[in-house]
Amino acid sequence: MNKIEYINLGGIPLAIDMDASQRLQDYLYELDDYFGKSDYADEIIRDIELRLAELIEESMGSRKVANMTDIEKSIAIMGRPDQFEQPDRDEPGETYAGNKESASYRRKLYRDPENKVIAGVCSGIAAYFDIDDPIWVRLAFAIIFFTAGAGVLLYIILWIVMPKARTSIDRLRMKGQPIDLENIERMMESGIDHISDFADKVSDKIKRKNRW
Repeated sequence: MNKIEYINLGGIPLAIDMDASQRLQDYLYELDDYFGKSDYADEIIRDIELRLAELIEESMGSRKVANMTDIEKSIAIMGRPDQFEQPDRDEPGETYAGNKESASYRRKLYRDPENKVIAGVCSGIAAYFDIDDPIWVRLAFAIIFFTAGAGVLLYIILWIVMPKARTSIDRLRMKGQPIDLENIERMMESGIDHISDFADKVSDKIKRKNRW
């Protein structure tokens, strides 16, 4: 009988048999080798491990111990680093045929902190309904405010109940995009670029003030 190991993957405790644990460990080593030189490798690996744990739990169903099939399904959904450069690779988010449900790209409603004016409520709603420009949602709130007077109250309620998209996984779910290695890396890079652009704008404002 295969021995059982207890691990913590992305903050989620899992029981896993030894063969499956070794396969998972080899996969995580691949990720470390691929992302290790990145300035934000820790953040990428953290999000990947969290998503892997979610997929493994989904594959396990009512079983208490993860096996090799669970690990292979999860890896197939996430993708491997050596697939990134393959010219004949399918579109990002290629999934394991036997686990379509786990790889479904259902959108989830989040506040979008990267495109916010106040709290990111309108931009989050726009992402959820696949509206290209959140200005249309903002205009809708303005119309509700001036016609019914309830726009501000509605906004505050949504601000309270809508979670903030904090991780790359949250942002991918918000946009209904596949949660795989390639997209997690891309989303993390866009988040870093957004922070860098914001810092540059703040720095420019400070410089302009200092001139006076």
